[in-house]
Amino acid sequence: GEATEISINYGRQWDLTDHLSFEAHAGMGYFKWGYANSSTFFLLEKETTIGFPLRAKLIYNIGGNFGIGINPNANFNSLAITYSADLIIQYRF
Repeated sequence: GEATEISINYGRQWDLTDHLSFEAHAGMGYFKWGYANSSTFFLLEKETTIGFPLRAKLIYNIGGNFGIGINPNANFNSLAITYSADLIIQYRF
């Protein structure tokens, strides 16, 4: 399937050590899901709904405002619960 998500999130950060931090984010937004048509197998059918994303970040701060880490994500909605995990580079303003 194909997913598009636009959302507004609220997050908090907790410093675990001098270089390691954890962030959690939750929100609400627009979710669009596309899937193959069952009779043609290549035309996408698209539906939209409200989604509730959850995100977490475990960041190792490498110096200054830069950090690297992992970022698992989930979006809970009525069409298809989606999951992903990303490697991230983060800059804090």
